Amino acid sequence: MKRRLLIMILGVLLSLTACGQQENNVQNETQITEETTVTGTPEAESTPEETEGTVASETTQTWSEVTLPEDGERYDSADGSVTLWLDPGKAEGEENALIRDGELLIPVDITKGTYAPSIEKADIDGDEVPEYLISECEGSGTGFCQYGLCVVKKDGEDYTLLRYDAAYFAEILGDRLLYDYDKEAHRVDLYADEEPVDAYIYIDPEYELEDIIWQDILSIRLLDGTPWLQASAGFKYTDMGAPLYEPELNVTAPVYVEPDGSVQVGTLRPFLVEHYDETIEEIGKETEIYHYDGDVTHDGIPDRICVTYLTEADFEGEISEDDFYNGGMGYIKVLSGQTPEDNSEVIFSEDPLWMREYAVAHVGNIQAFVTPVEDKCYLIVTDLYQGQGGCEYSYEAFFVGDGCVYSVDSGIYDFEEEDPDTKEQFFNMVYEWINDDSVLLMAADIDLEDAVLYSTEGNNINPAVYYDQKQ
Repeated sequence: MKRRLLIMILGVLLSLTACGQQENNVQNETQITEETTVTGTPEAESTPEETEGTVASETTQTWSEVTLPEDGERYDSADGSVTLWLDPGKAEGEENALIRDGELLIPVDITKGTYAPSIEKADIDGDEVPEYLISECEGSGTGFCQYGLCVVKKDGEDYTLLRYDAAYFAEILGDRLLYDYDKEAHRVDLYADEEPVDAYIYIDPEYELEDIIWQDILSIRLLDGTPWLQASAGFKYTDMGAPLYEPELNVTAPVYVEPDGSVQVGTLRPFLVEHYDETIEEIGKETEIYHYDGDVTHDGIPDRICVTYLTEADFEGEISEDDFYNGGMGYIKVLSGQTPEDNSEVIFSEDPLWMREYAVAHVGNIQAFVTPVEDKCYLIVTDLYQGQGGCEYSYEAFFVGDGCVYSVDSGIYDFEEEDPDTKEQFFNMVYEWINDDSVLLMAADIDLEDAVLYSTEGNNINPAVYYDQKQ
């Protein structure tokens, strides 16, 4: 795996542990010199000092004056090396929290909402000096929950806290996620950064869509050393007071912090949460043909990736090549792994965290493989569409969790059949994600002799076997 890909996935998935503890004083000296909040309307994803609505204040406190609070609320980073302590006796504006990193204590002031904060330490801006990332709950209630991001950066001998609140991120989403609403067809087409999204929504004919908003359910998750923006769409309808959150339309995007403290929101990944149980009951029964166990949620617990095939309800026996060729279809899905309290064998959820339908036809040809990297797994899905004289090849590498897709690499390549250079570029990117431990889950391709290629128990196929044929 290339170095640039490894950099993207370094870090550890955040886990939260809450308990009250009492610690001794730590005698060191430094100070936090500046606290800057970014809110309001961002003209661009800019440096806090240049953003309209910024509120800046300065606070100074030395470590020697700091005592860890008795009965404090403690939240550890995933590796336990960094701890965030909340002082229940102090309100916002009173330096109500402490970051503890070994013998280092840094007083900070964060928003204390109903839900827990999280903390991670990572060199997110690439200056070889790690930052402290805090995801803070700004508020919650019926139908809403909002998180913001705090970045604590070393500034000489001191530290600067930069805060980006939920309103800041919500307005970025509002500017970059657009839609077309066809009232007669009751259909909504989505666009991310002016590019059409491969997902459309049908609105109940009894309703008339007024707007789609992103600010009510918005969180910052610290995963693999990277802040991820995650939000759910609220559908506002005429003559209806509160927005509705069905259908389930979510969006995720990585958040990058620059050396000057500014943030950039990366590629937006909107997706619809699919439910398929009723579909299976209508068609027949689902038969598993292969499964792979690996940590695709990046929480340190193995998950199960299943490849299934849909058959008639009275089907019995093995699936033949003819079954696939004659309009076969099935699912690739991820079942979350859970460790029981007695630390016995991992249990897999019944409801999938993620699923994707495939079909053995020109429309529906997709391929999927899994690649482990440093004890974490990534799913890679490709679609090799060929029309009359033209091709559209696409790939996406991602991990999943909590009904969300976290896309770390993707690309779409449109080219004519006689354009070998673009085709080569596509395959070069796909091969970046193939290593010796990669396993082909399945490749639906009507041009294959057997129509579909998939791994079986005891016979894990490397995806290069398939892609070498397609080049």
